[in-house]
Amino acid sequence: MPADELLQSLILYGVFSFCGLLGWPLLARLLKRRVLAWSAGRLFGLLVFAWPVWFLASAGALDYQHRGMIAAGLAACIAAVIGASLHNTRFAALKCTLKQNWRWLLALEGTALAAYLGYLYLRSFNPDAFGTERFMDMAFFVASARTRHFPFIDPWLAGAPVNYYYYGSFLMGLLANLSAVPTALAYNFALALVFSEAVVLSAGIVLECTASAAAAALAAILITCSGSIFYAAGEIRALVHPGSAPYSWTNSTRFYDPSYIINEVPSYSFTVGDLHAHVLALPFFLLNLALLFCWYRAPRPQWPLLAAMTISLATSAMVNSWDVVTLFLVFAFITAAKAWPTATHSRQRLLWLAALALSAVGVLTLMYPFLRTFQSPVMGVGFAPSFVREYHLKDVQYPTPAAAWFGLWGMFVLAIGAALVRVRDGRNRGFACLLAGAAAALLAGVELFFVRDIYSVANPPFFRANTVFKFGYHAWTMLAIASSVLLSDAYRGRQPVQPRAVRLGAAAVTVSLAAAFLLTLIYPWQAVEQFYLSNREQRRMRDASVDASLFMKQEGPGDYETVRYLAAHAPDRWVLVEAAGDSYTYHGRLSAFTGMIDPIGWVTHEWTWRFDARSARRARPGQNVETGYSALADRQNDIRDIYETSDIARAAALLRKYDARFVYVGALERTDYPKLDEPKFYRLGNLVFSSHGADLFRIDDSIRNRQD
Repeated sequence: MPADELLQSLILYGVFSFCGLLGWPLLARLLKRRVLAWSAGRLFGLLVFAWPVWFLASAGALDYQHRGMIAAGLAACIAAVIGASLHNTRFAALKCTLKQNWRWLLALEGTALAAYLGYLYLRSFNPDAFGTERFMDMAFFVASARTRHFPFIDPWLAGAPVNYYYYGSFLMGLLANLSAVPTALAYNFALALVFSEAVVLSAGIVLECTASAAAAALAAILITCSGSIFYAAGEIRALVHPGSAPYSWTNSTRFYDPSYIINEVPSYSFTVGDLHAHVLALPFFLLNLALLFCWYRAPRPQWPLLAAMTISLATSAMVNSWDVVTLFLVFAFITAAKAWPTATHSRQRLLWLAALALSAVGVLTLMYPFLRTFQSPVMGVGFAPSFVREYHLKDVQYPTPAAAWFGLWGMFVLAIGAALVRVRDGRNRGFACLLAGAAAALLAGVELFFVRDIYSVANPPFFRANTVFKFGYHAWTMLAIASSVLLSDAYRGRQPVQPRAVRLGAAAVTVSLAAAFLLTLIYPWQAVEQFYLSNREQRRMRDASVDASLFMKQEGPGDYETVRYLAAHAPDRWVLVEAAGDSYTYHGRLSAFTGMIDPIGWVTHEWTWRFDARSARRARPGQNVETGYSALADRQNDIRDIYETSDIARAAALLRKYDARFVYVGALERTDYPKLDEPKFYRLGNLVFSSHGADLFRIDDSIRNRQD
């Protein structure tokens, strides 16, 4: 990275670490597990501070752009927590922890920083926020950083609040604002933070369970880097048969062609670099697992710990609502394990059940400002066998083919089975088994049930793609932790003397486990080579920059310069008219990188977010039902009219309809609208910026404010 970008990356990392001064003292007092508290402290400090900021900005009591006030609030909170700790009798215990565990803490800090900078090094080979759904991710990220209140206006639908999981973008945008880092850089810094925290939290959980550095490293690798055996088999098959089609890193998530299910795991997410909700949610998911582990180890309900879990669960629910379903499933498993042993008294049983219920109520209460404006596009839960019969579906990978199932999960089945067969007493074996049980419940559940979303109506063969993807992501994470803990317990110390046949069998299992693990490393090897290192020349030309917007210099230099102009001269999020188009295209590029608001952006994505679930529930096979697409298509037609009409009055009326302040005419607009009438914009406003043949017009206030 250039020196200035490296400095800015360290500033943002430092601000995030500063949050640890708030989170670690709180967790150290709650968890009584100082190493785990240290590894989770920064993330917990961020979410504890962020929720009041978001709540006040949602209530209109705080202008989110008052960054100095927010920074002062963070400093005040940290000072209060540290001051309270200094006058608390437990402060001596905290100092003792630092002395006794300084090697572990130093190792965790070194690992976190190394993972952060190492990931940014890889991103410097391919840092572009372009392709797949990165425009969408950048649009939400920039809008969440530049808004004054929440929920912010959708950057791709003027006049409407965002109707998607934006809380993760808000959390990363808060760090960008506090560190005064441009969003084009902070996009990749945020990805690096997510990667780093996933490494440290997964290692911290297993380290607390096993006190084994090897087991902690195994968990971190399995969660953040490793791929599936199915992918490895495909790669080997392609190498053995040179005439076959080359195998790509993208085949990691789509096992078949066509693939009606998606089997994404975190390593793919960190390769492709989408700042998606499920990616942002991963460290918070792990933080909740860490807190649930402490809850499992508590001899009786600990109400301060329950409060910490509740705000952490609420954060996960707002970052990615799928996560809270799985987390409450684990919570319920733990509650059952604590409440129903024969030795548990009825009063104690009621306390465990009450804690679960109180946490659920607390989560909904903390989420209220988010839920107040959010309209779910989900139609409910469907029964997969019935849906397949109703739509006469065949060859849609339902039920999941055995090759795909074992190719994805067989390694964990082998690891957990082998560990449980080796009879040993691990003090945290029960928690690992609960995680494995919850993962098994999810994997069995997606074979019977699915979340009814837009695919169920618009593209029935893909009816369970999202369900398999989201819950499979959770299952992978939990099985990686469970496997690492159980294997550590099973292989710790010497085995008792056993018959030769048993020893040979155990050796065969160990070799199989090692081979399976090595096969999972084929994916990161190929992904790094294909997605990153293949861009060596481009990296050299860009001086190893991680600026996510630099691709625009080649793709559209006029667009790039206009983005820079708006960043310097447009302090608020105003409506800007640019070419409207569909998903996964270059459309929406100015709004994505400036936080400006399009009358309409990616149409299909907007339809997905604003899908009329109530109308869709009445749909039957072969029946057309209006679910919100027509209104979005009408906006597309309005944009075409704005560019192509020669009727000044018509253009002015449409600009007033969307309260448009700017109109942009670049290469894409000239291509999309061949009848473009640009001279009329000189009569409707003023040319305020021009570069490389691209023109930005500011509409006169008299036109915008005129009453029809």
